[in-house]
Amino acid sequence: SRSMICAPDGYTLCISDFSNIEARVLADVSGNDAMLHLFETGGDTYKHMASQIYGVPVESIAKNSKERFVGKEAVLGSGYGMGAKKFIATVKNKTGITLTLEEGKDVIDTYRSSNPEVPNLWREVERSAKTCVQTGKTIYMKKLAFRMEGDFMALQLPSGRAIYYYQPRLSRNGNKYDF
Repeated sequence: SRSMICAPDGYTLCISDFSNIEARVLADVSGNDAMLHLFETGGDTYKHMASQIYGVPVESIAKNSKERFVGKEAVLGSGYGMGAKKFIATVKNKTGITLTLEEGKDVIDTYRSSNPEVPNLWREVERSAKTCVQTGKTIYMKKLAFRMEGDFMALQLPSGRAIYYYQPRLSRNGNKYDF
């Protein structure tokens, strides 16, 4: 419910939900041609992922099945860096389906190995953001750009809009750097 967003008198508020927009944008930015082709041909990405996870034909995955839901969560969660423990908790919370840690890891590994462009994109985004913060220079990466604007790092999206990160800094956390 979006009851706090109201159209002024005389206007109509229209709400839309673009079909699978998160996965479509990720496929485009990462250069995942196989997933882009699936979208172009009208394929169901969630069923396709479920068929890979469960080792069954796409046609055997029903629209409202547990398998398709697990495929959907794998595409949406794994596509944006979700790990096995969070994946298991998300599936349990949304459906009551219980997965073991091994099953969760298998799902995440299946997604990542089936879509290597995506983890490659994450690494490139991390390198580009770090370089931008360290040097203050604008870094162009695929369809994205990182630039410093005063106390903010702006991540320019393919749409031209930007996400702003206030006072980004690098801190050492073991063998990784965190913002």
